[in-house]
Amino acid sequence: MFIKEIDSNLEDKYIKLIGGKPAFNSFAWKKNVHPSGLKVYGIFEDDEQLIGAFHLYLEKKMGFTFIKTPHYMPSIGLVYDNRTQNEANSLSFNKKIIEKVCEFIESLPFGVVSIALPPFVIDTQPFFWKKFKVIPNYTYRLNLALSAEEIEKRFSPEHRNSIKKAIKDGVEVKLCDDYALVQKIILKTFSQKGESVNEENINSILFKIANPANSFAFTATLNGEIIAATFCLYDNKLCYYLLGGYSNESKQHGAGALCVYNSILKAKQLNIPAFDFEGSMIKEVEKYFRSFGGELVPYYTINKAKLPFEMILKFIKRELF
Repeated sequence: MFIKEIDSNLEDKYIKLIGGKPAFNSFAWKKNVHPSGLKVYGIFEDDEQLIGAFHLYLEKKMGFTFIKTPHYMPSIGLVYDNRTQNEANSLSFNKKIIEKVCEFIESLPFGVVSIALPPFVIDTQPFFWKKFKVIPNYTYRLNLALSAEEIEKRFSPEHRNSIKKAIKDGVEVKLCDDYALVQKIILKTFSQKGESVNEENINSILFKIANPANSFAFTATLNGEIIAATFCLYDNKLCYYLLGGYSNESKQHGAGALCVYNSILKAKQLNIPAFDFEGSMIKEVEKYFRSFGGELVPYYTINKAKLPFEMILKFIKRELF
């Protein structure tokens, strides 16, 4: 078994491997969102058969390579085909895959590694043995097999009340196919919070990646002005709440929740099994996502830094390094 970078020449085999049209794991994401730094790596059996793949974002800073989860992707998108029948053999195969990924990353000339594994990867021992720091993170997923009434009942009373008040106050929510309007409210939100954002990445997602077969957006309007928006990206397994925005000037706090609620119902209408809130470890954001009543789903981040970065990061990112 070995790992090497792959390109679009293997795209058909890659699509077959992952079983459908992916939301993130695509060569379109590599081409448009990260045209230079994103690498797609294939996992091959010794007979050159592609059995797995994952993505890494490599960025050069100060002469060192920083290995990261690609921006706006929930994880490195690791997928692989485990065809073993015996339970013990299946566990051993899973372990071998993770060992190979770990060994490959360890072999790269990095300064800092900070990546997220998909939630199905729970065996992180190979990284632990190689002295990586393994950190639990969390997202929330809402089961869309539930009825609309059952989904709404899971919302916190505060969310239900704010949604009802928004509707009573005349907030109108509708599907929006003009992503320039969505972009405007999203960028405004980052500006209001005083947070920096890579506008080029957002533009690439909204105007190059997004299409009617993989995404949708909702806007909330009050008195003719857009005051909130949500943008979701989806595949046949999950709908991801990827981007959202809200105008502080409106003081209508239920508009954002109303957009999210409509996004959830839209995903259910599309027969997508679950809605993923792209979980955040930021306390205020986590509280907001938790209020929609989804199931808490853990996943792991893998972190490691070479000297002198490790010494610096232990002061400013002690929880990670």
